[in-house]
Amino acid sequence: MAANFHKDLQAGKLGEEVFAKLFVGLRKTDGRKGDFEQPNTGAKIELKTDMYGMQKTPNFFIERYSSVEVGSPGGPWQAAQHGCEYFVYWYAADSTGFVWRTADLVRQLDAIIGQLKPVEVRNRRWTTVGFKVPRSALIPLATFNAKELTDASGTIIDWGFAGTTYIAGTLTAKRNL
Repeated sequence: MAANFHKDLQAGKLGEEVFAKLFVGLRKTDGRKGDFEQPNTGAKIELKTDMYGMQKTPNFFIERYSSVEVGSPGGPWQAAQHGCEYFVYWYAADSTGFVWRTADLVRQLDAIIGQLKPVEVRNRRWTTVGFKVPRSALIPLATFNAKELTDASGTIIDWGFAGTTYIAGTLTAKRNL
């Protein structure tokens, strides 16, 4: 599979803009070691954006290595290395995201990744390796958010959530952002 780095970077930046409008309580970072920060606690958030709709595939694409040639971690492993407390997988076309504690997500992925086939994404100078991980294997892990990040009205505390629903770790935003 071939990748277009600049196209992927633009998609990520667009996803960050939309996400920032949805979570008005978060502060945008420089993106080097996380994409957002919760101002009151300093908790860092890494955002992964896909521009296609969820109906395209029942899987998340989780990057394991940004560059297999040098062994640099990608996705949640990189987020963990950068001290990101939360990892968010955002489907921009559906305005739907999944939120996990990064450490819990990495543990779950490490437990199941050996059962999955690696997918290589070749760039001009490096090869990224990731996995198609069934959403069904990771959605239950996101349920911690129902108690930890929500109050009685269903609003995410401290993130300034401006959406309408949030169920079992899945958040669905207003379509008119």
